[in-house]
Amino acid sequence: MSPRGSAEVPAAGAVRVGVDIVRTDRVRDLLRDHGPGILTTMLTARELADSATAVGLDLLTASGRIAAKEAVFKLLRARDIALPWLDVEVSRLPGGAPRATLSGRIAALAEQAGVHSIEISISHDGDYAVAMAVSGPTRTTREDRPAPDGTESEEDTVPTPLQRLEQWILEKNPQYTEIDPDLDLIENRLVDSLAFAEFVYLLGRLTDVPIDVQNLDIEDFRTLRRVAGKYFLAAVD
Repeated sequence: MSPRGSAEVPAAGAVRVGVDIVRTDRVRDLLRDHGPGILTTMLTARELADSATAVGLDLLTASGRIAAKEAVFKLLRARDIALPWLDVEVSRLPGGAPRATLSGRIAALAEQAGVHSIEISISHDGDYAVAMAVSGPTRTTREDRPAPDGTESEEDTVPTPLQRLEQWILEKNPQYTEIDPDLDLIENRLVDSLAFAEFVYLLGRLTDVPIDVQNLDIEDFRTLRRVAGKYFLAAVD
C-alpha cells in the first residue's frame, strides 16, 4: 500500500504529461457564491496581480493558472492528497511564456517521483482555458536506484543537505542539468533577488549553523563551494 500523499514513481527516464481544462463560468460562479476571497486559496498574490486588469479580474488569465496547477498535480499522480494550490505558482518568463514554480508539499512529491523539471503551456479559446504540463526525463529515486553491489543502501540513496540545496536551484533553473561548484550563482542569476530569501530560508532548514539574516555576506552565497565551506563544512568536488 502506498503511503498517504505519495507520488507514483515511474521508471528512470520516463516523461510525464498532465492536462486540464477550466471553463471561465466555473470561476465566475465561485466568485458569485463566495466572493473574491475564494481565489486567495487557489492563487498566490503574484498570480492575482497578474490576473488583474483596470476593470477587474481577467477570468481567462485566472482560469489558465488554475488549469496549469491542476495539470501539474495530475502529472505527479499523487495519491490520497488534495491539491495544495499555493504550492504551485504560475508566473511569466521574459517573452510571456508561463513557468511553474513548486514549493512545499508539491515540491516534495515531485522530488519523490524523480521529477526535476516541468514545462507548462496555457491556451485560451472562447470561455475555456487549457493547460498542459510536461516533465523532463525522471531521475532514479530511492525506490528504484540500487547500490553498486546490487543492494539498496540508505546512505547512498538519501540526498545530502547540500544535494537537496542543489536540487532546489536546479528546479528554479530548468535550463541547467547540473551546477558547477564554482559557478557564480548570483552573477548568472540562478539565485536572483526574489529567490534569495527563499534560498537562505531553505539553507537554514538544511543546516544547524545559525544564519544571521541581518548580517549576511553575499560572498558566502556566490557558489556551491562557498556555501558548502561556510554552512556545511564539507568539500565539494
